[in-house]
Amino acid sequence: MSKMSALRITATASLILSLCAVAALADGAASGGRWSVTASAVPSVAKTPKVTVTTPASDGWAVSNSSLTFSGTATAPSGATLTDVQYRLVSTGSAWADAVNDSGDWTAWHVDATLSTGPNLFQVRAVAGTAISNVVTRNVVYTAAPPAPVITSPTDGSTVTTTQVLIKGTVAKNTGGIDANAVELFIDGSTTAVWAMGSRNWTYLFSGSPGSHTVVAYSVIRSAAPNDIVSAASNPVTFTYAPPPQVTVTTPPSDGWVVSSAAFTFSGTVSVSSGATLTDVMYRLNPTSATSAWTDATNDSGDWTAWHVDATLNAGANVFQVKAVAGTVSSPVVTRVIGYSTAPPVPVITAPTDGSTVTSPLALIKGTVAKNTGGIDANEVQLSIDGGTPVAAMGTRNWMYAFSATEGSHTVQARSVIHSAATSDIVSAWSSTVTFTYAPPPTAVIDDPSSSGQTVTAATLVFDGHCVPGNPPPTGVPAVQNVQYRLNAAASAGWTDLAVSGANNAWTTPALTLKKGLNVFYVRAVAGSGSTSIYGPVATVTVILKP
Repeated sequence: MSKMSALRITATASLILSLCAVAALADGAASGGRWSVTASAVPSVAKTPKVTVTTPASDGWAVSNSSLTFSGTATAPSGATLTDVQYRLVSTGSAWADAVNDSGDWTAWHVDATLSTGPNLFQVRAVAGTAISNVVTRNVVYTAAPPAPVITSPTDGSTVTTTQVLIKGTVAKNTGGIDANAVELFIDGSTTAVWAMGSRNWTYLFSGSPGSHTVVAYSVIRSAAPNDIVSAASNPVTFTYAPPPQVTVTTPPSDGWVVSSAAFTFSGTVSVSSGATLTDVMYRLNPTSATSAWTDATNDSGDWTAWHVDATLNAGANVFQVKAVAGTVSSPVVTRVIGYSTAPPVPVITAPTDGSTVTSPLALIKGTVAKNTGGIDANEVQLSIDGGTPVAAMGTRNWMYAFSATEGSHTVQARSVIHSAATSDIVSAWSSTVTFTYAPPPTAVIDDPSSSGQTVTAATLVFDGHCVPGNPPPTGVPAVQNVQYRLNAAASAGWTDLAVSGANNAWTTPALTLKKGLNVFYVRAVAGSGSTSIYGPVATVTVILKP
């Protein structure tokens, strides 16, 4: 018999024996014998009641009465019966006590509690037989109303002449419980409060209309309860708001003006609140200290609402200050900074020189401007190239401008500028005209060796090539005069002249002695001679002498 067959027989036998045992038990039960089969009861899962506090509905309540009724509801799990609702007020003891059964079945309950000053912790739980709910907690603060605020500024009956009124005050510490955490103000009998900043020391910035105003303040303990806890009213404070006059300078309307005449007229207007009367407009020019004297302006309107000052400016920057006066109240001081200057010096063009020829397509025009002994230095240099619209150079005392030249002759003029916020800038005369020519230089081309890096074994080598003249060549200057070359020598060692021939300006060197290893050959084309020479770019080729 196989092992697998033996396992099958054993399993079958066990199953038969089990079935027989069950049948025997069933027969015994049916015949009244002592054998029976009993189904075990499934243990039930214990469920607990639930309790809810409806008053107060959340933590954070602050109340000003020590008597408070806590109330709520409770529910029992299905099939269970509520048997109690218990509470404890931790501030007065930790023992649990029965609540009042409002509904007869504990589904509604209340507790009439007496709170202690300060924080109070209320806890409640529901009971159903031996099952007890989770404990629900409420934190409630009992406090006396906070002290009434004291308004310290402005004082009662005072007049405020600042542009805004800073109302401020204090609230004393609350010896009967919790300190106030807010202050509310009612201004001019309004039923809508405004909130100050801070509580023990508080402020409020009032921007109202000129005239009389009354302020009443209350300190507040903010509460999650339906009502905050509010102090008695402060003593009312009545003050008069009389903002100062406001002076405006219309000429010049802003800083940054620079003018070329020492005689200048400042002018402007003044506005004043209703009920106030202007009595003066005063100015000072270039004060040396905060106590420098003030001088009366000219009253153009008869009531000081329009004024002017005829002034003589100093060379350079000038500081003008003006203020308006209404009785004993002065306006804020308005300041203007204005410059007086003669025209700046005419620029000097230092490069290119008049009549010169430049060979770079990016011609660098540069020059200088002297310091202005008559006032303010120039803050820009402008160029007119070939009679075109002025363009700004870079820099002023030492300036430059990169000009992308076209081939041929060009002219350039320069002027210095003092920019002004006034209607026009202050400019110098145009400089003398500088004329220069852009002439592209000729270019030398190496034909043999045709490329760098070639290896040779002979100790000497002839280099040859041709030249491409500038287009067009400089007026009056030969297109290609000659070429210059050097072999393995620094530029400071000098160049060797070499003639050109033929229509393509061909050139050929004598046999030049190479050194072992790398050799560098340099060549450039030359147009003209002496001081009129124009040198083209340097062409190079490398060869390697192999021993």
